[in-house]
Amino acid sequence: MVLILLMIILILIIGGLGVLIDSNRKITKIANKIDIFDIEDKKVPNEEIEEELENINKEK
Repeated sequence: MVLILLMIILILIIGGLGVLIDSNRKITKIANKIDIFDIEDKKVPNEEIEEELENINKEK
């Protein structure tokens, strides 16, 4: 009896994973269309990084 219940729960979990994976794909497709994951715009110029490093070194 317990084995049957465990098998049913396992089947439900496996079925649920398919739905989660499918919904994640849809979310990713939508996000790509509206450029949420566009990392190129968020790059920091090298000059700003160098200035921050110089400021940190001056503080020491």
